[in-house]
Amino acid sequence: MSLADALSDWMDWDGAEYELGRAVGLFADVAFPQAKHVFWSNNELGSALWEMLHCLVRAGVLEHRDDDMHDHQFRWSPTAPVDGTSGTGRSRSSSPGRSR
Repeated sequence: MSLADALSDWMDWDGAEYELGRAVGLFADVAFPQAKHVFWSNNELGSALWEMLHCLVRAGVLEHRDDDMHDHQFRWSPTAPVDGTSGTGRSRSSSPGRSR
């Protein structure tokens, strides 16, 4: 299942982190309950997945909502850029750690 399919509807932040991790091959044979500690404790992997979700929001790939009714939920944006050029934010050449 692709990340777009997995996040086709609003999903809580921990489920979204899990699906993102699966999409990049981190939890291929691991069910959510066995990976839950990654999302619910302070560690580098959980923090990286959280930041990756927000990077995808800034790029216009995901949508995010956080209000009284919803605690940090994410979904695939129906207007997600497919070529990587339609999103907002920094250009590749200005990203930290990248040189051209």
